[in-house]
Amino acid sequence: MKGTVYLNENTRIIVMGITGREASQVVTESEALYPGFVVAGVTPGKGGTQVANKPVYNTVKEALQKHPEINTGLVYVPPTSVKDAVIELIDAGIKLIYIVTEHVPIRDTV
Repeated sequence: MKGTVYLNENTRIIVMGITGREASQVVTESEALYPGFVVAGVTPGKGGTQVANKPVYNTVKEALQKHPEINTGLVYVPPTSVKDAVIELIDAGIKLIYIVTEHVPIRDTV
């Protein structure tokens, strides 16, 4: 299953770290190819802004209050923040999470 991506017409994505350089570029490009998949993003302290016309929230919980259809997480945060981002997604009930970040500490992946 390595490299397999599970997306369908019901997939609705929240992007963790959406205001970062790579994440914002990916969101902008993916919206042109696959409109509607990305619903919102989270970057603490940047809530109330937008990236590629997608709202940015401070927390996943806040985003889910406005967008309960979100069912997938895409993680684009620095390696030392991945664990907290994934825990926040899991605590919010997100069951499918893709982690794009490289060099995540091994102890955080277990």
